[in-house]
Amino acid sequence: MAEVTFPAEYGGDGNTYTDDADPNTGLDGVGYMTRFVPCLVGAVKMAAFSKGQADAAGQFAATCEELRNEAAQSKEASASSAGKAAANKLATDEALAEARDRIGTSQELAQARDTAQQNATATGQDRQAVAADRLQTGKDRAATKADAEATAADRDQTGEDRTAATAAAEATAADRQQTGQDRTAATAAAEATAADRQQTGEDREATGSDRQAAETAAASVDADKIMHAKGSGLPNEVGTAALRDVAGTGEVYARGGIVGTVEDTGGVPSGAIIENGENANGRYTKFANGTLICESIVGIGSSAPYQGIYISSTANQEWGNETATWVFPHEFIDNRVVVTGTIDSGAGGTWIHPRSPTPTSILIYQYSTDVRGGTGYTWYVKASGRWKL
Repeated sequence: MAEVTFPAEYGGDGNTYTDDADPNTGLDGVGYMTRFVPCLVGAVKMAAFSKGQADAAGQFAATCEELRNEAAQSKEASASSAGKAAANKLATDEALAEARDRIGTSQELAQARDTAQQNATATGQDRQAVAADRLQTGKDRAATKADAEATAADRDQTGEDRTAATAAAEATAADRQQTGQDRTAATAAAEATAADRQQTGEDREATGSDRQAAETAAASVDADKIMHAKGSGLPNEVGTAALRDVAGTGEVYARGGIVGTVEDTGGVPSGAIIENGENANGRYTKFANGTLICESIVGIGSSAPYQGIYISSTANQEWGNETATWVFPHEFIDNRVVVTGTIDSGAGGTWIHPRSPTPTSILIYQYSTDVRGGTGYTWYVKASGRWKL
């Protein structure tokens, strides 16, 4: 997982964005609809902050350049003062020599000495000025160096800000690419689903055509032969040799063959159309086309051999989840069974939830929003499925 944060100290809003489906920070799924534009705004703010820092650094560099120029001028002034001091010393030496040559009296020598002393005093003052200028020049150089270091630090920070902004832009581009791929996959899935639906429709049309052809073939049995079979006193059974002799190669169903034992031979119905049965678990209705319906419709206390599903309850308890297992009176071919139920008495806010089906039984949960008094309820349930495919 990749993420990017826009720190407030660098001009951002302090938010973090990720490339997953996190409900608070993610740009995946539908997250880009609410967080993509704020993410871009954060990147723009940090870029603007970086530009402001760069402009401030440029102004600071200009100030440092001015200070360098002033230091250079101070250095030139110091050099000029040193030159003047050297000239004064040379003039003093020359004046002293000339005084010694020209003045022979002690008074003239004293005056010459006074002049030399004055010149020496001026030279000392000039030297002090030069030292002060040199000290100021050193301070200026130190300040200029500190300014240069600060400028370099600002440039480094600006580079880091630009790197962070670039990373945010790359993460945004990756999110856009992933969103495009997701949309492409969704489109392909929708097209595949449409193709499957079209194929299913074609299969249904083909199945309908096959059924219509079978019904037409069955209806083509000679009506006179069927009437002769009804009046011949032959057994009311399906596919007997006597009926085949009368009706030809096709099989004929008489009234006695509608309800009986449903059988299947090699995937072809060979017995009755409908079969009814019952046992201690309920009763069932079995059809030749493979449909099977099981019922438990009589409540506890009945004298019938099959009874309703009785589920007990806990006294003074709301939202109970008491359970009961119903064993089917006839086995289904698989666990694709649909179960419905009706309660035998008025119990507001009570319902059942069938779950965990098998071909032979199912677990039924009972729920209620009422505070019950500790008595259970009887449910009349029905299950439908297939006894053959």
